[in-house]
Amino acid sequence: MHEGQGPRRVSLSFFDLVSLVVGAVIGADVYIVTGPGAARLGPALLVAWIVGGVLAGCISLCFAQCAAIVTTAGGPYAYVEAALGRWPARFVGWALYLAEWAALPVFPVAAIPYLATLIHLDQRGAAAFKIAFIAFFLITNLIGVRTAGRVNDVLTVGKLFPLAVLVATALVLLTRSPGLVAVRLTPFAPFGWGRFDVALILVFWAYAGFEVASLPSEAIADPRVTLPRAILLGMAIATAFYLLTNLAAFLAVPWPEMTRAPAPLARALGAALEDVGLPPILGVILMTAGAVVSIAGVNEAVMLGASQLAARLATREDLPVVLAHQNRAFGTPDLALLAQAVSALIAAVLLDLTRLIEIAVFFLVLVYLATVISAALLVRRYPERRLRVPALSVFIALAALGTAFLGGSIKGHSIILGVGLLAAVGSGSTAYRLLRPVRSRRNAASGTRGRS
Repeated sequence: MHEGQGPRRVSLSFFDLVSLVVGAVIGADVYIVTGPGAARLGPALLVAWIVGGVLAGCISLCFAQCAAIVTTAGGPYAYVEAALGRWPARFVGWALYLAEWAALPVFPVAAIPYLATLIHLDQRGAAAFKIAFIAFFLITNLIGVRTAGRVNDVLTVGKLFPLAVLVATALVLLTRSPGLVAVRLTPFAPFGWGRFDVALILVFWAYAGFEVASLPSEAIADPRVTLPRAILLGMAIATAFYLLTNLAAFLAVPWPEMTRAPAPLARALGAALEDVGLPPILGVILMTAGAVVSIAGVNEAVMLGASQLAARLATREDLPVVLAHQNRAFGTPDLALLAQAVSALIAAVLLDLTRLIEIAVFFLVLVYLATVISAALLVRRYPERRLRVPALSVFIALAALGTAFLGGSIKGHSIILGVGLLAAVGSGSTAYRLLRPVRSRRNAASGTRGRS
């Protein structure tokens, strides 16, 4: 517990945390990555899902190790500060916040094409949906951490249901036609393995997000035990669902169809239901609804974690201190949430979806690599708090190598833009901190703590 903070508010249960991890990981990506991934690897995309899951699991283990040693709020920001000091922590805090900020406008934009398969949306309707989408999650997060956690629980269950239906239907098909695996998965790597790195980046983006659960740790009962278990269990659930869902999709329809379908999982479930004697439109409706719910769940998880991070950065004056303001009624960072909502709405209208994703991955690579390094240093410094995991050092090394590989695969223009954003936020925040009168900073900080 940091000096000057009050007693911890325990608001998130173990189930809340597991669903927060699953909700942050399993999002719109699982509904759209299968098509472009299959276009690069064919059925060999299944290998990329396994490799991506292993890499994400190794990185999440580093997060769990750091969380077992550093139990204060802030996630990677707190981990890097404990391992490397204040300035590296500031750098990582800015990178993590920018990664979450870049991801927020993706969700309302990505939800519209799925929603459009069920109802007609003109330009005004799409704009109204974006406003309503962002406003709803702004309100749930303003009300409180517990409310946001409960909403995320419901959304997580809702998003997993259509994927479970696809897997179950594919199993029925497999029992009827045991030779279906050989038919659908042959040839296994029709394009070779030359574009495996590109497919892995797509797949890894689908796994990214588990770090969100480590941010509100001060609202967790016994975070040293609860948080690592929740991260690992959540990642195991996400990996299993990704692999089974993609395998089921390849069994339901020939893989070339997956490369052409705008909504590949909806096409797969429709075909699978038709093969078992049910109307295919049911599969399209169910999977489309699942996609919209899935996108909403990720937005809820990211908004919750990002607002907590912004408030902590502002309290330490690594972002403008006004963002640490707490709502008198609910004790939530209202100005940070409002700033996120407004900027997300503007970005959702103005910015390109693909560019936002690439920038977010760039920032996440920086954060993940810094966390992996911190895990290695903290284990040496506090060996008595080492997780009881066989060959832990091997997993940490694999996480470092895998993260470096991903970083080397990011396009140059995204790196340049990412560095520019990072420099702008860093220089702006530093100038604000240095130019603001010392007495004003102290009064604002004490007033903020008094409202919490």
